[in-house]
Amino acid sequence: MQKTIEIDNKQVKLVSTAATPIIYRAQFGTDFFADLMKMQKAIPANKPQEKWTRKDMDNLDLMPFYQFLWATAKGADKKLPDLVDWLSEFDSLDISEVLPEIQDLIENSISGKKA
Repeated sequence: MQKTIEIDNKQVKLVSTAATPIIYRAQFGTDFFADLMKMQKAIPANKPQEKWTRKDMDNLDLMPFYQFLWATAKGADKKLPDLVDWLSEFDSLDISEVLPEIQDLIENSISGKKA
């Protein structure tokens, strides 16, 4: 599955394939599916971000989000720099805008079915 999203006024192509978990593990040394499950558990269900509590924020680890985003971008562009260098290309990255945009890629990666 592929999708193009906008981050900091730049078009970013993302691809989720059977290789995405391998790209993820090769780069970050952790299990793709386990990290996604941790991220999903940490996001308060059915609660708008503006209503998150301090406890909600303390439980939230956004590193898997950034890593997943990078791995899907790497799937689209094999010449992509490492995570830190790639993120440094953006002045800002609004997670509340990007997360809904990549939700279908995440679901596709977990289910293995085309969304």
